[in-house]
Amino acid sequence: EGQEMTGEVVIDLKEDVVIEVLSVEFSGLAFITWNPDQPRADQARQPQKTAEEKYLNQTLVLYKRGGTDGQGDPSNMMVHAGKHSYPFSIQLPYTLPSTFTGDFGNVRYQAKAVLERPWHPKISTIKEFSVRSVVDLNSLPQAAKPVICEKVKESGIIPCCCFRTGRITATWRLDRMGYVPGEKLRINGEITNESRFRVKKSKATLLQHIRYYDGGGNALHERK
Repeated sequence: EGQEMTGEVVIDLKEDVVIEVLSVEFSGLAFITWNPDQPRADQARQPQKTAEEKYLNQTLVLYKRGGTDGQGDPSNMMVHAGKHSYPFSIQLPYTLPSTFTGDFGNVRYQAKAVLERPWHPKISTIKEFSVRSVVDLNSLPQAAKPVICEKVKESGIIPCCCFRTGRITATWRLDRMGYVPGEKLRINGEITNESRFRVKKSKATLLQHIRYYDGGGNALHERK
């Protein structure tokens, strides 16, 4: 987000042709599909509703017949055989959300090159690109706070003896609460076993919570 994206459209012609317009259409769209009246487990078997939201809609003209954009030659309407490269650049808005793919929706960005010729159908090709929205952790004071989570479990009572066998305490720590993509997340764990049983293993699970909303106020929760 906010960066300048550059690229080029390459046309390989076997013979001289007349090109009316060569353009690139940039689009960014959030799209969701589900039935808010049905449970999550029944979504695939029910008629689906859709909703969408646009984030990017911009077109750049790379070549125009007659030279109005400074690249066409008004004295020669033919584009000669061979390879022709048409570079472009676009400034991405600072408000774009990150590219995302989920079970019930996605956020996708693409560049679509369109070639228009007289009395011929349009020729187009699409290239998807990714956007990463970077969060400034300095603007979130809570992100610098450490995280401590402790869980205590009594290991139980032996029926024949009627006494407790002890407790197991697990403590997990993160040096801070906020991270950005690409950073290493180090989890420090400590287990105190005061019971008569062996601790077989410990593990940490990262969960992603996603909520989809449509224009009618309906919401769907997804967890991965």
